[in-house]
Amino acid sequence: MSTSLIDVDQLDFAFQAIVNTYSGKIFAVEALLRNTDKLGFKSIQDFFDTLSKKEILFDTDIILRKKAIKKFKKIDIDNLKLFYNLDNRVFSMPDYKKDMTSKIVEEFNLNPNNLCFEITEYESIECFESVKKAVNRYKKNHFQISIDDFGTGISGLHLLYVSDANFIKIDKFFIRDINKDSRKRLFCASIVEMAHIMGIKVIAEGIETIHEYYICKEIKVDYIQGFLVTYPKLDVKKIKKSYADEKYIFKNDRRV
Repeated sequence: MSTSLIDVDQLDFAFQAIVNTYSGKIFAVEALLRNTDKLGFKSIQDFFDTLSKKEILFDTDIILRKKAIKKFKKIDIDNLKLFYNLDNRVFSMPDYKKDMTSKIVEEFNLNPNNLCFEITEYESIECFESVKKAVNRYKKNHFQISIDDFGTGISGLHLLYVSDANFIKIDKFFIRDINKDSRKRLFCASIVEMAHIMGIKVIAEGIETIHEYYICKEIKVDYIQGFLVTYPKLDVKKIKKSYADEKYIFKNDRRV
C-alpha cells in the first residue's frame, strides 16, 4: 500500500471550538478527521492503525496536516490556535523526516505559535527518547504541545515529563458526571493544581452538561471543549468568536 492508494481527497476535517472557561470566548479549535468510513475503515482508530501497520503513517499524516491547516486558515478569527492530533507512532515510521511542518506553516503563512500538536497515546509509548527529540524540535520551531486524553494512558506522567507540554487535556472519562463523583473531582483538581504549578494550561474534554461545567469552573480548569458549548463544525463559517451569548452558561452561577 502507498499513499496513492488512499484517496485523501475524500477526507475532511471538522473543527470543534475550545473556549475560555470563564468568558466563553474562543481560544482554539481542534481538527477532527472525518469520512474515513468512506474509504472502508471501521473507525478513525482503524484508519491510523492500518497506516501504522503499512508504515505509511507519517507520509499520510503530512498530507493531512496540510489539508487541516489549509482549511483552518479560512477561519476569520485573529490569534486562533489549531490543535492537531499527532499519533506518536509517526516518530517510528521509516519515512519520518524532520521539519516538514515548518515548510507547511510557511507555505500557508501560519504563525507556528498558533499550531499545537496533541500527542495522542493510542498505545504505550515505548521509545520515549525519539518522542522527546521530536517534541524538542517542534518546540524549537515554536510549535506548542498538548497531552491528549491525560489520565488514561499508562505513560501519561512520563510523557508529560519529557514533552514539556503547554497544555493538558483531561480525558472525558474523568469529566463525565464529575459533579456526581467526588473521586473524579479530586483527581481532576489535583491535575489542575499540578499543571498550574508547572505553568501548563488545562483543557477539559467532553463537557456535555451544565453541572460538569460548574465543577470544572470551580477547580479552575482554563478551557473547556464539548457538546455543551458546540458540536464540531465542517463549515468554518459557523465557528464563532464567542459562545457566551448563545449558551448563557458563562454568565450564570449555579448558586443563582
